[in-house]
Amino acid sequence: MTENTIEISHGLNMQKDTQFICKPGEMLLKSKPVRNSFARRFIHNLKDALSSEFPAEHSMIRREQGIFSVQTTNTDADAVIRRVFGITSVSKVTETTYSSLTDIVRAGKQFFQDSVKGKRFAVRCHRTGSSVFSSMDVGRELGAALFPFSSGVDLTSPEIICRLDVTDRIVTFYSDTVPAFGGLPVGSQGRAVALMSGGIDSPVAAWYGLKRGLELHYLFCCLGGPLQLWGPQSTARHLAVNWSYGYQPKLYVADFNLLLQEFQKVDHRYRNILLKRYFIRAADALAKHINAHAILTGESLGQVSSQTLSNLNVINDVAQKIILRPLTGMDKTEIINVARKIGTLDISEQVPEFCNVAVKKPKTRSHLDDIEILESQIDASIADKVCGDWKEFDLRSMSVPAEPPNAVMQEKPPGAWLIWIKRPDMDFNPPSETDQIINMLELSSFFKTFNRSGIILFACPQGTVSRDATIMARDKGIDAYTLKKTLDKDVSDLIQ
Repeated sequence: MTENTIEISHGLNMQKDTQFICKPGEMLLKSKPVRNSFARRFIHNLKDALSSEFPAEHSMIRREQGIFSVQTTNTDADAVIRRVFGITSVSKVTETTYSSLTDIVRAGKQFFQDSVKGKRFAVRCHRTGSSVFSSMDVGRELGAALFPFSSGVDLTSPEIICRLDVTDRIVTFYSDTVPAFGGLPVGSQGRAVALMSGGIDSPVAAWYGLKRGLELHYLFCCLGGPLQLWGPQSTARHLAVNWSYGYQPKLYVADFNLLLQEFQKVDHRYRNILLKRYFIRAADALAKHINAHAILTGESLGQVSSQTLSNLNVINDVAQKIILRPLTGMDKTEIINVARKIGTLDISEQVPEFCNVAVKKPKTRSHLDDIEILESQIDASIADKVCGDWKEFDLRSMSVPAEPPNAVMQEKPPGAWLIWIKRPDMDFNPPSETDQIINMLELSSFFKTFNRSGIILFACPQGTVSRDATIMARDKGIDAYTLKKTLDKDVSDLIQ
């Protein structure tokens, strides 16, 4: 491969192709060896994007004088190309050879005359090589040729810009330029583990990691059942399919239910901080397993109790790898706007919030000595097992996860058995017709000994854990339903 030309093709039909020009961003600022390395990675990723999205189409990718050119039989390929990190814009173009300035002006007049009709315009020419004329010469001559078709020249705020690139032998005319997302080619900055929750923040943080050139694999520490798993699977798959070209992203799921039972031994006010420390331990173990060099999280400074500077410092203490937090300086509105732009907001908003780890009056300022004393009360063998055992999913080959069905009853029928799932640290009155009360943190082990027949109903303060319990029970052949009740307290402000 050379600096000037790189070609990768798979069956291009030159008679039907559409050409696109991709303008690189930061990679142009790098040294020549780094620039070439990034270019190779970008072309690898772009080839994967085109072959994944348009398997029946044909394309050729060429790099010349730092600019990437794509010829393809798909006229709408720019919608995919712009999602390959490393470029700032994508334009449909027309190329032709020339031997003089007159040839350029003649071809430019034919290309742009319909576009400038009745509009104020400007000509922008970028010239490389050793031609005898300058960019200003091209702009002046082509502008004069187009002037009769327009409403005038406006170099400050034109209604349309006539763009062209001129090299020693080829002139390229631009139309339909769309912005791309910049950044660095995915994979150019190494591999990292991204902690995924399925909420709004973690997918946005992962997107920023991808944008900065990381090859990301995802870890979800599951605190419930199938309903809780559905959200992270859906958002991680969206990122994998739409933004992660060039490799095969994986989702790893660690079952934290057994560890949650251990948390009953400790002061509930520290529960979220302890949990985050075990998340980091699990991410460290996975990073070692897949040879990753960093951990990425969706934490934003001060957004919730576990994300104060004091608590983040305590959480960081257990990390063996560097922790990246791309959202540190962003507020919730900014994060939501990015989530909307990258396509994860609609998915995240469908994911129910789980309250099984929310606590009343959580600690906003913790001390490492106190946390280590609390951790000494937790069975280390259980923690090691939970943090080092995962189920693996290939995100790009898996089908779109279906939301688990919701089996609901409005009232308790005669003969049914109602189980109230209580929060260990908050007072909520169960329905008067409750037959059994269980601890929310013991839900996963509850089914090991439960053998009652007939209709089983589950209810809880917020309604999400009971729905998850219903799905878990139905998976075991139990005729289970969620009892839909209107609660007299709102716990949404307690979710951390």
